[in-house]
Amino acid sequence: YILIGGDLRYAVLEGPELPTVSVGLGLNYLEQGIDYDKDGTISFKYQGRDLNLDNPSTSLGWEAYSLDFKAQISKSFLLITPYLGLGASYTWSRAGYSVTISNTLDQTVRQELKDKYSIDARADGIEYYRNDLAFSFRAFGGLSLNLFVIKLDLTGLYSFLDNNYGLSLGLRFQL
Repeated sequence: YILIGGDLRYAVLEGPELPTVSVGLGLNYLEQGIDYDKDGTISFKYQGRDLNLDNPSTSLGWEAYSLDFKAQISKSFLLITPYLGLGASYTWSRAGYSVTISNTLDQTVRQELKDKYSIDARADGIEYYRNDLAFSFRAFGGLSLNLFVIKLDLTGLYSFLDNNYGLSLGLRFQL
């Protein structure tokens, strides 16, 4: 499991009596995966044929990049900062699986898997990955508790495209 990212913000408007209006750009990368190796043979029927997979090694994985744009208005009052904003995200991702075996898959089976299911079947196993692109647009708001350079955030959000709600609690370091 890997999650890494960053967010840069620029204050377009700020002052002692004015609320702060900022715009931001963020980039995040997420990668997750599960691997499983089995010693021995798995046998099953496929299209009326007996198939044997010797010493199968299975991987399930996904990765995603997300580019995030935000505009936010906030005003600090002593230790608390309420905020409201709009955000848009563009995400490109890849997810799938692979199974590698120590014996050889029959050529007829490989061709059927490719023709019927668009699965990349090789002599030493099968693989299927799908690429996807997505866009989201949301409104958010919340409160920050400001303790010097440490900020504790409670945020609620609403996603316009799929009518979903979200809630997050975050801890961040801010200079």
